[in-house]
Amino acid sequence: MKPLYFITILCCLNVASFGQDFSKDVDFTSHKVITTTTTTNAATTDITYTGVGNSYNLEVKNNSTFTIDLQGTHTLFTRGDGPTAKPGKSAVELVIEEGSMLIIDGNLDVGSHTDITLQGNMIITGNLLNSDRFTNGGYGDIDIKGNGLLYIGGTANLDYIDLENAENIFIEESYEAPHDRSRISDEEFALLERNKGSNPFSTIDGLDVDEHNYNIDLWNIDHINSEDQSNDELTNNPFPEIKVVTASGWYNQYIKIRGEGFVDGELSSSSEFYKLPITSLNTLEDIIKKIKWSVKNSMVNDNVLLHHEGNDKDDFPSDVKREITDYFNTSRKIIVSFVDDAPEIEYVASSGRMKSVSVEEINIFTSDGDLPVELIYFTGVKNVDNTVNLKWATATEVNNDRFEIYKSLDKRSWNKIGEVAAQGGNSNYRIDYSFVDEDVNNQQLYKLVQVDYNGDTETFGPISISAEEEGALEVNVFPNPSDTQDDVQLYIKGISLSAELQVGVYTKYGKLIKTIEINQIDQSSMIMPLDLGLSSGMYLIKVQNGVEVANSKLLIQ
Repeated sequence: MKPLYFITILCCLNVASFGQDFSKDVDFTSHKVITTTTTTNAATTDITYTGVGNSYNLEVKNNSTFTIDLQGTHTLFTRGDGPTAKPGKSAVELVIEEGSMLIIDGNLDVGSHTDITLQGNMIITGNLLNSDRFTNGGYGDIDIKGNGLLYIGGTANLDYIDLENAENIFIEESYEAPHDRSRISDEEFALLERNKGSNPFSTIDGLDVDEHNYNIDLWNIDHINSEDQSNDELTNNPFPEIKVVTASGWYNQYIKIRGEGFVDGELSSSSEFYKLPITSLNTLEDIIKKIKWSVKNSMVNDNVLLHHEGNDKDDFPSDVKREITDYFNTSRKIIVSFVDDAPEIEYVASSGRMKSVSVEEINIFTSDGDLPVELIYFTGVKNVDNTVNLKWATATEVNNDRFEIYKSLDKRSWNKIGEVAAQGGNSNYRIDYSFVDEDVNNQQLYKLVQVDYNGDTETFGPISISAEEEGALEVNVFPNPSDTQDDVQLYIKGISLSAELQVGVYTKYGKLIKTIEINQIDQSSMIMPLDLGLSSGMYLIKVQNGVEVANSKLLIQ
């Protein structure tokens, strides 16, 4: 089972101070009410709470947190005192009021007729068991009301249990469903499956969605919002069908949206839950589904809308084509994370790469409406001799005459520094190109202009290259996603020449499947092939250079 990190306890009292030691066996002859944030003594063995002659509540209320310390290994049994052959209906009921929490640091074995009623939250770090119920034939309920949540860090036996509000039950490992399927609907069963593996209370944030790469074509009328179009606004909802697979650390947090490659003001969410603390996976999913991209480049906005009104984009002036091409060829991604205070949207420039500072990244690929060349990647590496080696590759070429390389120091004034003739002209296979810039400054930008036989152009980039030999360790994988793993290459930047360099390849579940030691390092940046023979799926690439670590995801289709 995964480790659970407890929410900070504001005040710790020994329960014996108010007359009851809950770290040992307890006979309940009346209701027990916890109103102060409290942790029991550490139990040294399994313990039993028994309802004597009747059913009594162990109730946690008044925004308090009650932690039963079973040292992560022992078990709390809740039982009644009826005979085994003919059980009575006495039991110990667990009741957690809104704003309060019960933490059982170990296992919970619920007995006959025990109900768990949650308006607040409950954490079981170990397993949920019900070993008494088959023998005694009793049933109990897990009754979750409002925004109450139940998290089970191990396995859960839900046999002989009536479930209510399965949407708010989270089981880390496996579970056994009720043998009588009439006690659980297909919808509730689907919710249990969806929630498996998610930990709302973890202090380690995590998010996985069913799709990480989205192709959006704003030239396609079906991809734009018609209501906004009538108001002369070009907008799109990139992820209307996205599904959250697992998520951790989100409870009572707000969502932060980080847009790479977007202009300020281009992102928003129309979800009614966006400005509220996250209380369920459904609300989290709704916020992401309703993220909206509003094009704020007026030239792009106006001319693409003109195209949808019947204007031929081939008749656009060359400067308009160039502006639209530059806009749509910008690398974009949306990065979702969780924050404490309030929802926010942050914008960063597109760099074609991003260090692992996020919970989840979702890539967006756009079309400029006319793609005579399909580019796999365009990148640059600063060499130890103070030159820059630009590299790019095409997957297909149609009527391609040449590539022109432009350089800028301020992103406003661009100078042509060279050109490279097309090797294919018309091709449907990969072709690699390169160009060396020998006049390097401290910081420069490059863009690649592809020129057709008829003079039409398409622009890729810009990319930024620094002349500093060392910096923060960064890693990028391209092409990503990849259809054939043989083409995958790894770009590492910011390498410290005095430290060892190691590359690890992991499955999406964190299992190490390959380690690559790189012993001969003579420059701070490098490109290397990843010939690993990986099957389709999501992988994590981890690069360690001394004490520095950088990560990147790789999707093989």
